[in-house]
Amino acid sequence: ANKVAFAAILSNGEVVTWGLSNQGGCCAHVQTRLKGVKQIQATRLAFAALLSDETVVTWGHPNFGGDSSRVHEKLQNVQQIHATSAAFAAQLGNGTIVAWGDPNAGGEKDPACLLQLVPSAMGILGRRLSHIISKARADLTEL
Repeated sequence: ANKVAFAAILSNGEVVTWGLSNQGGCCAHVQTRLKGVKQIQATRLAFAALLSDETVVTWGHPNFGGDSSRVHEKLQNVQQIHATSAAFAAQLGNGTIVAWGDPNAGGEKDPACLLQLVPSAMGILGRRLSHIISKARADLTEL
């Protein structure tokens, strides 16, 4: 769900939507492409669906990520999609990130900068998580 609409994946991998039509509640213009849907993410006024063929379909308000046409050709081999309030990011199989939507909410502003920052940020997060897990294990062994 987003702020004003719902999207649900049916058991056959298709999608049904309802709510305010121009803000994600109607997906009629992309309905034929919404087959084999594995995951749906939402911003405040748009949706993105990850398909079984590892591509992405978007709909809803363009300023909130509902229009991915600027990055459509890059949305291949997508492993995961994530959302902020007004932007989406897709993690590709090679580890790179493709973002679109409002640049002030994490959408594509400077793709070269984004791709340089993400691996280092992921490395920092990974080291921090390893530290937390190690500390938790040590605490548990003391019990």
